[in-house]
Amino acid sequence: MQPLTNYKKRTMGTYLKTGIITRFSTSHEELQKTKIHGINPEETFARLFVSNERAYKLEKIGNEYIWTLKPTIIEDELGAFIKEYYDDIYGPKSHYGREIQELIHFFKTTPTYSEIQLYLESIYNRVFCADNYRQQCINFETQKVKCQTDVILLSTEAQVLYKPVYDHLPFFERALRTRYLDFEIGGSLFVEANNRKPMLAEKKEPSIVF
Repeated sequence: MQPLTNYKKRTMGTYLKTGIITRFSTSHEELQKTKIHGINPEETFARLFVSNERAYKLEKIGNEYIWTLKPTIIEDELGAFIKEYYDDIYGPKSHYGREIQELIHFFKTTPTYSEIQLYLESIYNRVFCADNYRQQCINFETQKVKCQTDVILLSTEAQVLYKPVYDHLPFFERALRTRYLDFEIGGSLFVEANNRKPMLAEKKEPSIVF
């Protein structure tokens, strides 16, 4: 399983990030690069990103194939997952404590999929934010496959040296997914290291009433 990165080795400091893949897509031409005899290329491509491909709805729009994490899974699981995840990764004395508590409080309201999207787009939160329309290139055998991803970032740690952690990224990702096998969202988790700085929503008061 490949970590969600473009695999260009760097020696400069980079961001070590974890998150949830909510959407990924590619063109028909790029998809054919993952074609293996006897295996549907849609299955091969999806498995480059996630280990729970059945949790995604596949649509073909024009020349593009789009996989989207099902809204019902996000509504049903994300709140409980978030609480457990941040307990594990940051513990009770995190410097992100206020933001994590606000996030947990928000999910106690049992938000709809639309309300979760609105939160991601409008609330300033350093530990939980959307990072969409990411143009990427991943390796498949001898081919490079162009694609686009949307994710929810769950943690961003800077700065780390990329080269020492590069070979460990696939292991970290598999270990993270194994830890959260009880959640269907667990198969959507990723680990990456790159110099792409997360784009937060403008800092402002919440537009959602808790």
